[in-house]
Amino acid sequence: MIPAKSQKTQLTRESQIRYDASSTGDMSLSFFSRLIKGVDSFLSSKLLWLAVFFILILGFIGYLFLSEDGFARTSGLKEKKAALEAENLRLEEENRILLARLERLNTDLSFLESQARKKLRLVRPDEIIYRLSEEPDLSDDEVRQHLR
Repeated sequence: MIPAKSQKTQLTRESQIRYDASSTGDMSLSFFSRLIKGVDSFLSSKLLWLAVFFILILGFIGYLFLSEDGFARTSGLKEKKAALEAENLRLEEENRILLARLERLNTDLSFLESQARKKLRLVRPDEIIYRLSEEPDLSDDEVRQHLR
């Protein structure tokens, strides 16, 4: 049941709308007033609030997936971070090895000498270097022919 005051207000409003439409002779006013009344009832209904809530949820989900700060970028950044951390560990290990080698070069003279001989091809002043050319192995017949 509708309370008496509300029922009276609604009847007064409807009669005012009918009066306005009949007094001006304009039936379109009646259409617009009915449209406004329909919009009013829709706005006050729970369905509207449910629709607004649903649209907001869809917008938020769209933002999470499609924005620059969304899930796709976040997962890409996590993968990039993991790759950079692995690279960092590899470089730290390489750095540790190079520091150990540098320390050994500074303290171990025999290691320093061996590295100078290998990398720079240095020799002592009293050493004589013999270079042997590599010739292919020849069979006995080829040796005889070569000697003739």
